[in-house]
Amino acid sequence: ETQYLGLLSAYSTGLPDVNDDPRTTWRGGFKIFEVLDRMFTIIFAVELALRFLALRCDMFKKALNWIDISVVAISILQWAVEYVPVNATTLRLVRAARLVRGVRFLKLSKVLASLTILIKCMRSSINILFWSLCLLMLIQCMTGMLASQLAQEYILDVSNPEGERQLMYEYYGTFTRAFLTMFEIHMANWAPPCRLLMRNLGQIWGAVFILYRCILGFALMSVIGAVFVQQTMSVVQNDNDVMIMKKQKEADTYNRKLKALFAALDADGDGTLSREEFEEVKTNENLLAWMSALDIEPEDLEGLFNLLDTGDDEVSMEEFLIGATRVRGSAKSIDMAHLFAKVSRVERAVVELRNTFCPEYCSEVTC
Repeated sequence: ETQYLGLLSAYSTGLPDVNDDPRTTWRGGFKIFEVLDRMFTIIFAVELALRFLALRCDMFKKALNWIDISVVAISILQWAVEYVPVNATTLRLVRAARLVRGVRFLKLSKVLASLTILIKCMRSSINILFWSLCLLMLIQCMTGMLASQLAQEYILDVSNPEGERQLMYEYYGTFTRAFLTMFEIHMANWAPPCRLLMRNLGQIWGAVFILYRCILGFALMSVIGAVFVQQTMSVVQNDNDVMIMKKQKEADTYNRKLKALFAALDADGDGTLSREEFEEVKTNENLLAWMSALDIEPEDLEGLFNLLDTGDDEVSMEEFLIGATRVRGSAKSIDMAHLFAKVSRVERAVVELRNTFCPEYCSEVTC
């Protein structure tokens, strides 16, 4: 609709870039936009009514809901009274902006995990962004005022070429123009403003310009970018949701690799691993390297099979996944603690049995 209204404005005012009447090339466009506007108004109104039925008075406790209420109310009022002084395009943009609220549900989707991380990083960087812009704007204000003062003498000298004076005024004539030029130097093409000063104020300003561009345009912007990267890494490392998603992704990836290894070990394709199939790994260097890459030590295959087997002399896919995850890597502190606890319980049980069935042995040892 914005494209259509822009073409219509250009054609009605006689601008040379638009030669065809949009009402002819976009036949029925205005009516289509009007129908779509009515449809979206009805959809938003129904959605708001259903939300009210679900939340009741709690709906009015959130500020975002008041924005929705205002948008729907203005839409219905504009529909009922066509002469309400509200710009229709602006209103539709506000209604479309409501869809941005849906980003808070992105954390429920594993597919959009990267986008969730990006949104969290942007939200956590607002404070750094504010102070970075303050510092950048302060420097640009000072340099802009200095450049404007230097350009005034050249602009006021009517003996200088009119075209050059006009260019100097466009770039450095006022504070707002000089401030915008400083932004252009930092963010866009810095060569035209530099060449303009060199051509009209002297070659020395080219060296000054390059020094300024290297120190502030490169060093300052690099430091600001590095701070943003550091903040992003901090969010990724410390955010609970991000850590959970990372762990889940690692677990899913490891399980897929284990399933692929299981399929390679299952020579007959019956869905289980026999002791013979497990022993054949000894003769296959690729499978041995594969198991080592998954942190499964293949040195004692007999013992490994006994650990994975639950008693039926076969290892199923589920048993393989659970067992391989447990024996992955070296023993952890908690594994050793569990082992010591079990050994202590076994030792106490042995002592109790000995005291019960061999009391004479106990008395001899005591003596």
